[in-house]
Amino acid sequence: MNNLKAERYLPFLSIVGLFTYYLFDGFFLKPLFRYLFLLLSLVFLLAEPFYQIFQGNFRKNYNSIIATSLGLVSLLSYLIRSWIDVPSRAGMATEASILPQIREFLLVLSVLGSIAFLIFTIVIQIGKVSLEAQSQLSDKKKGLLLDSLLGFLMLLPFLVGVNYISVMRNYNFDLSAKGKFSLSPISKSILSTIGKDVEIIAFYPRPLEADGPGSSLALSRIRPDLEILLDQYNASSPRIKSRFINADVELDQLSDYGQVSNGNILVRSRRENLPGESSIYNEEKLTIKEVSDLEDLERKITSAILNVSTPKRKAYFTTANGERYGLAFSNLKNERISSFTNSVQFLNFQIKELGHSEGWPKPIPDDADLVLIIGPTTSFGEEAQKEILNYVLKRNGKLFISAEPKSSEDFSWILSKSGLRYNNSYLNQQEDKPGFIVAKEFKSHPITDFVTKKEIGIVYPFAGSLETFSDGKNPFSFSSKFLLDSGSETSQDSKQAGKTVSTIKQNFNLAVVLQTLGNTPFNENKSDGIDIPGTLDSKDKASEDKEGRVVFYTGTTWLTDQFISYNMNRNLATSSVSWMFQDKMIQEIPLKKEEVKTVNLTDNQKIMVWFIGIFLYPGLIISIGSYYVISRRKKFNYE
Repeated sequence: MNNLKAERYLPFLSIVGLFTYYLFDGFFLKPLFRYLFLLLSLVFLLAEPFYQIFQGNFRKNYNSIIATSLGLVSLLSYLIRSWIDVPSRAGMATEASILPQIREFLLVLSVLGSIAFLIFTIVIQIGKVSLEAQSQLSDKKKGLLLDSLLGFLMLLPFLVGVNYISVMRNYNFDLSAKGKFSLSPISKSILSTIGKDVEIIAFYPRPLEADGPGSSLALSRIRPDLEILLDQYNASSPRIKSRFINADVELDQLSDYGQVSNGNILVRSRRENLPGESSIYNEEKLTIKEVSDLEDLERKITSAILNVSTPKRKAYFTTANGERYGLAFSNLKNERISSFTNSVQFLNFQIKELGHSEGWPKPIPDDADLVLIIGPTTSFGEEAQKEILNYVLKRNGKLFISAEPKSSEDFSWILSKSGLRYNNSYLNQQEDKPGFIVAKEFKSHPITDFVTKKEIGIVYPFAGSLETFSDGKNPFSFSSKFLLDSGSETSQDSKQAGKTVSTIKQNFNLAVVLQTLGNTPFNENKSDGIDIPGTLDSKDKASEDKEGRVVFYTGTTWLTDQFISYNMNRNLATSSVSWMFQDKMIQEIPLKKEEVKTVNLTDNQKIMVWFIGIFLYPGLIISIGSYYVISRRKKFNYE
């Protein structure tokens, strides 16, 4: 009888020994205690096979030996995996070696061995119990037991398969009110059209690695939410892959990513490398350092994926009117815009020149997706004005303009069509820094939505301003939306003398977005040499669902190599270019903002809640319990 009990309970003691070690490994810090705990777990694990060998039942119970062997393989794999777990150190990354692959293989071996050991042991014990009870069971009951066992074994592969598919495809049930932990249907629809491989690299520390700069702890708390969101992107498209890097620790992995730091998310795809282009990637960098930044993160990442994965576009920089892209500024280190043009290239544009050597002014090339006019120093002629307006109004072109206050070009030929005019007087905010302002007043717009850390603003030196007016002569061709204001502590230097001439401080408009009104089709009106709203001809039907877009800035110095790296200058510039081609569906992606609804109770309602919690609920429970006890006592006495 004692032998029977030992054979029945020792296998379960082996299960307890193995899984208890998994649960409490690491609980003991001193090596001696850890080795003693491992020895105790091994004694429990090997108790049943040693007992069988001692009893001389080795051949009769060889199945138990096989089950224990599976447990030993699982435990050995776990120990080896822990032994080769090299801690991360600054300048060293285990991902660069074969160790991660070995550890992943050992993890799979340990998990599968543990599951096999558990199932095999339970099945053996069920078989033993079944054999012991055969003399007491009818044929029908024995068949039922057998069917139950076979059903369990048949169901197990199905459950394993469902679990594997759910993990690989990342299926989940998002029960949050705003869908915080899943992608919106709009994002999924956009991502389904991605035709290139996209990589998302998030630079954030793990919680246990958050011992670097002061911001590391805050960034490590953001990381779990980012992991959930990026897993959704991985599952949404086989072309999207994501990974995490700690920029403070894994220094050897940063050489391929340029200037990045913890708190950045880099979205990039491989480009067709063209002559004159040094980078092989289209890139867009996001900065997420606060919990509040997570609200519109889905919009930003989806937009970035769309920007870097679309076919290469062509951007033309005009050079015939003394623009910054021309040769006149190429040798002036602080005045050229090479950093800005590199940023445009990273947004998947091929850069081309549009000047006299290309026959300008002539019709803008058909392959021009974007035209940039950066700081012209002389005025555009009528023919050039006509071609630029036709490009925007008739061909729904995209135009980026930065004006130069010292230039004779005031862009009245395009601004007047939206009721605006350009004032080239410098703006000042401080007496000791004439011409310098820091603009922090951002208007609500998709461009500014993608600008992070708005509180530090834009360094915007030597710029003019925009004013509204209406002469009542010509109908507007554009709608306008201001992007950036100087702030109310700004004054105007009407003589550009480097000092404040006007003591009146007020707010000035610094940037505006123009869009063709209602996607209006056009016909040609030769009276003024340009195309104006009219009737649709056949060749325009294909583009009637599009619109021309213009982004106009009242200064150019903020884009130069001297200032573009200041504050959020580069972020605003790249966001302006990206918005030109942004799908309108991006703005329909809902924000991940948790709205906490508060309920204000009156004094009477508070008293009622207090009465219910203190007296009603406890009294109800006591009453039900008393009724049950009295009823059971009466029934017992009756019996």
